[in-house]
Amino acid sequence: MTEGGTRARHDFRNLEVWRKAQDLAVAVLVLIKPLPSDRATAVLVQQVVKSATSVGANVAEGHGRFAAGAYRNHLSIARGSANETVHWLDLLCRAGYITEAQRRPLDAMCDEILRMVSAQMIELDRQTGNGKAFREERGSYAAD
Repeated sequence: MTEGGTRARHDFRNLEVWRKAQDLAVAVLVLIKPLPSDRATAVLVQQVVKSATSVGANVAEGHGRFAAGAYRNHLSIARGSANETVHWLDLLCRAGYITEAQRRPLDAMCDEILRMVSAQMIELDRQTGNGKAFREERGSYAAD
């Protein structure tokens, strides 16, 4: 904090994407609270909490880096964690631990965060002239 009690201008807490990631993490914590405490559920709960809390943590950590490349790397990790959270929410739903009605708003939160993080990554690329992005080509996978 600065002398007058206001936050520094470049504080990660000023980032809307970080605030949205915090909202997601809290929503996941509220969601899992009433779930049973058996061994299988505990594993799923641990994973979804880990991925959901990782989103905001990586936005914050990357924002604290001095190099744009390091920031972008942490944003990329945050994107991965948001997608991982969607996976765990889907699994919790498919396994019957949560309902579609419980999953849908969290999915929407993840989608919004993914759009915001992607936009920030694109902006960093534009600012630094680094337009490199890796994405797997769409194709079909065959299983024997």
